[in-house]
Amino acid sequence: MKIHYSIKHAILGAALALASLPGVAAEQQPWEVGLGLGFIDPGSKRDIGSDPAGLITFGGRFNSTWGAEVAAMLGNDISLLGFRGLYHFNELPGAWTPFVSFGAGITDPKPGEHDNTALVGVGVKHPINDNLGLRGEVNAHQGFDSGATDLSLFVGLTWSWGGGMTKAAASTATAAPSVQDGDADGDGVSDSRDRCSVSPAGAKVNSEGCMIDSDGDGVANSLDGCPGTPAGTRVDSQGCPPVGDGDGDGVLDSADRCPDTPSGSNVDAAGCTPVTTAIGDSDGDGVADDMDKCSATPSGARVDADGCSARLTEKVGITLKLNFETDKSAIKPEFSDEIAKVAKFMREYPGSSVVIEGHTDNTGDRDYNQKLSEQRAEAVADSLVRDHGVSADRVKAVGYGDSRPIADNRTAAGRAQNRRVDAAIEETVTR
Repeated sequence: MKIHYSIKHAILGAALALASLPGVAAEQQPWEVGLGLGFIDPGSKRDIGSDPAGLITFGGRFNSTWGAEVAAMLGNDISLLGFRGLYHFNELPGAWTPFVSFGAGITDPKPGEHDNTALVGVGVKHPINDNLGLRGEVNAHQGFDSGATDLSLFVGLTWSWGGGMTKAAASTATAAPSVQDGDADGDGVSDSRDRCSVSPAGAKVNSEGCMIDSDGDGVANSLDGCPGTPAGTRVDSQGCPPVGDGDGDGVLDSADRCPDTPSGSNVDAAGCTPVTTAIGDSDGDGVADDMDKCSATPSGARVDADGCSARLTEKVGITLKLNFETDKSAIKPEFSDEIAKVAKFMREYPGSSVVIEGHTDNTGDRDYNQKLSEQRAEAVADSLVRDHGVSADRVKAVGYGDSRPIADNRTAAGRAQNRRVDAAIEETVTR
């Protein structure tokens, strides 16, 4: 190839300088315009030397993989106008996205001459911030009329945007959630969904922003000094049974086997009404044999009025939260164990069901983000059903797009938190 020394090194220098800029992950935006510099190297069948050229592109993305664009390559001696499709591969480490292009166009090698041309190429894209990006590509142009094969190389910048939103509108849309849908108590649940808006900082909460209370005693897990207290037990502010005499029978609650004896009753050392010797109490549970429907209750067991072991009702629950890469719905390997824990819980409690909620950040077109959030929720739901055997009628997937942020979308860290799936399951069981 005959390439001018200064042009070649100018292109390489621009590529190195742009590649050194840091990339910022953002949700895929549907529209893109690009400008680039490079050269076209005509084939041996053309009587033209290597030609410095500029590249102008305008196109859009149909989804995270497919796109299309109009491309104009403008040189001093040779130019090309074409239309081509683009296929984007999975993002590589460092936010580099490779792509291939293919299409057709018209080459003008000389004034008044036209050469119908097929186009194929390879390239790579790299985001610099939410809108600005770097793009480089190498192309082969096959002329049908001349039989000539031309090559081209370009590097340049792209500008992406979505939804036709102006900068002022985008700023308003971005700022609004911080006022209307913020997280005043910092519990990870937006204020619009938070039913307990003053949760202590750092407390574990469910999907409605309320502190989790596994034993149902009215004291949250993070404050409960006696987790697992039987349902209905009177507890103090630390979640523990008080050291006292709840039924006023003179026997401390900690030793009272009949804690609901009517006030003023004559009781024995176990807090139970004495049984007459004539009737007897064979299992010593405080219920006379002629009233005892469970006559072999284990010694020391708490019983109800029929002399049977009291059944305890309690609430159990589990939560799920996982995050996703930009513009992706594939589940990261590090979250496999979290999904497995939810599946195990649902096997242990077959009456439970779950709603998987998918979300995105607010970058890009709202309709596209809605579909992406649904795909993320369905990916987790499919894993529960396909990989862990949970019945499909117990799993529901819904997407909320970018409508329910839990962090500030104006920062990269906030957007990363908003690209998520979460769920909470609660079940009441009797033991």
